[in-house]
Amino acid sequence: MPDRFRAKLIRRAIAETKKPGGKFLDIGTGIHSEYLEIPARKNPNWEFIGVDRIFKKERQVCRNLKLMPGRVGSLPFESSTFDACSQFGVLQMVPADILLLEINRFLVHNGIFLSLFGNLGNEFGILAKKHTALIPDLEEVLRLFKEKEKEEALNFYEKNIARKIALSVHDLFKKFGFEIIREETGLFKNRNAVFCRKARDVNKSPLSGIVVSIGLPYLNSVAILKTLKVFRQAQP
Repeated sequence: MPDRFRAKLIRRAIAETKKPGGKFLDIGTGIHSEYLEIPARKNPNWEFIGVDRIFKKERQVCRNLKLMPGRVGSLPFESSTFDACSQFGVLQMVPADILLLEINRFLVHNGIFLSLFGNLGNEFGILAKKHTALIPDLEEVLRLFKEKEKEEALNFYEKNIARKIALSVHDLFKKFGFEIIREETGLFKNRNAVFCRKARDVNKSPLSGIVVSIGLPYLNSVAILKTLKVFRQAQP
């Protein structure tokens, strides 16, 4: 993913805060942090922090940008620390409720949350032993898949499930205290960017039973079959 593409989205998120200075956190930065260096240089009054579990130690990249180790679920930040936050493909890789609760906690009121979906969002995993209302009609897909009616399963998935999952992403953000500002669709290689504002504090997960990692429905057949395989293995 081009650095300038992500850097431009981060600058838009900063602009949404309407603040001349503040603190910005990027979750799941990875080894290529250049996309944070660009907005750091252009916004000298902002402090940027990138966290990732692969980082072994804290490193100061430039005057107002540092990288540090951190895992979702135990990020070492106080409440109401950051004015804006971004995730590029992390939400569909970790338990959604844990990540969103953390972001809600360390964002200030009206803080901006930028979330990017695509590619990795082409498949979503299930992180418990049973499914949830967020994934309707799953039994029918599993039945078709089990009976080796793969094409029929794919068609059923596309028609009955994919769009509902896309809508449930917005619902999920709202449940965790975020107000959708806007969504930019059809970006680089069919990615979607969702800009949210923290509207209220959420102290515990509003989800019951299961935690799901969700992707938007730019789904190809390979990704869907992988998803169905995960679902099938997860059944009791």
